[in-house]
Amino acid sequence: MMQNHGRQLNLSHEYQLVFIEAQRGTHVFEIKYGAAYRNASSAAPVDVDTSNRLRLMSSTMNGFDKAKVLFETPLTPGVFHNFTVTIDWERATPMAYCSQGNAPLELVVPTTSNAVGRPGAEFHVGIVKLPVGPPNSVVFDGFQERGIHESLVYGRVFVEDSTAGVVALPPF
Repeated sequence: MMQNHGRQLNLSHEYQLVFIEAQRGTHVFEIKYGAAYRNASSAAPVDVDTSNRLRLMSSTMNGFDKAKVLFETPLTPGVFHNFTVTIDWERATPMAYCSQGNAPLELVVPTTSNAVGRPGAEFHVGIVKLPVGPPNSVVFDGFQERGIHESLVYGRVFVEDSTAGVVALPPF
C-alpha cells in the first residue's frame, strides 16, 4: 500500500484497508489507518502521530472492542508498505511480515494465538472509511464530509495456499 501524496486520507476517520471477514461480520485480522472510530462530539483532538499509522489488528471474533494492535508502522507518503499475513486456520494462529519499498519482508508478528474462525471467509481489499458520529451504527449513522478526494495505491495483492510451505517472493 502507498499513500497517494496528492490525495491523502483524512486522519480524523478510521479506514479499514485489508481484512478477512467471517460469516458473522467479524474480522480474522484487519489492517487499519487513521483515528479509531469514535463519537464526533468527542472533545479530544485527533492525535496525528497515532492516527498516521498503519495498524495490523488482531481478530474481532470475541468483539470489536477486544481487538489488539499486533503491529504498527507510520504511513510514509510515496513509499510502498508491504504486508504478508499468514493464517494457520487449524491452529488459529496468524503471523505477519512487513517491509517498505523494495526491502525484503521481515517478520513483525511471530506466530500468535488469535481466534480465526473457519476457512472460507471473505478477503476484502479497498478503502472502507468509517464515519465520525454516533458510535451505535457505523452503517446508518455518522458524518462523512462532501467532496472527498482521497486515495491509496495497492499493488501486487494476492492470496495463496502456503500449506506446503511455498510463499511467493519477488521477482514475480
